[in-house]
Amino acid sequence: MAISARLKTIAEFIEQDSIVFDVGADHGILENYLLDNNRIKKIYAIENKKGPFNILSSSLKNNKNAICIFSDGLKDLKADCDTIIVAGMGAHLISKIVFPKVLEFNNVKSIIVDSHNDLFYLRSNFINNGFKIEKEKIVFENNHFYFVIKFIKGIKEYKKEELEFGYKIKEDPLFSLYKEKELSKINDLLFKVKDVDDKKIKTLLERKELLEKL
Repeated sequence: MAISARLKTIAEFIEQDSIVFDVGADHGILENYLLDNNRIKKIYAIENKKGPFNILSSSLKNNKNAICIFSDGLKDLKADCDTIIVAGMGAHLISKIVFPKVLEFNNVKSIIVDSHNDLFYLRSNFINNGFKIEKEKIVFENNHFYFVIKFIKGIKEYKKEELEFGYKIKEDPLFSLYKEKELSKINDLLFKVKDVDDKKIKTLLERKELLEKL
């Protein structure tokens, strides 16, 4: 089964022989990839919609170390899990799923996320809840940039530009391309909102200034 660059990056961020809890497992592509390549011991695949859950169950029926659970978010988080994945969602939904349960993460060593928006908000939320960034990577796929981030427990202070654009992100091979495209997008937005929305203009100018410094 073919796996996307984004899912492959998530797989690379998972420690060998982990026990994983994957929220929003979709069709089980990541699950099959991890188990078929002997990367993990076990994975709990979570879906909260009946149609996708049926597809997920069918996809994983031959993998005895994949347990499909019809559930919502981290409601049924298992005590033996050391890795949580919450990917392919917005930052606010990821936060809504993760942080009400953060006190239950006794055995959880890492949380891997992939949000398609509001990354400053997401990084800040994790850091304010006792996590630090171990690593992150830019993935460019289907003409869109994805940021895969691995959080582990710990305390660390970050500069504003690190919360906005990523920790050690300048070292990423795709950062130059991202910077170029993001500055172009900001300039286009500045042109469109000119003399219309002072607050929006200020936010865009601040983001542009931070990015140009990197």
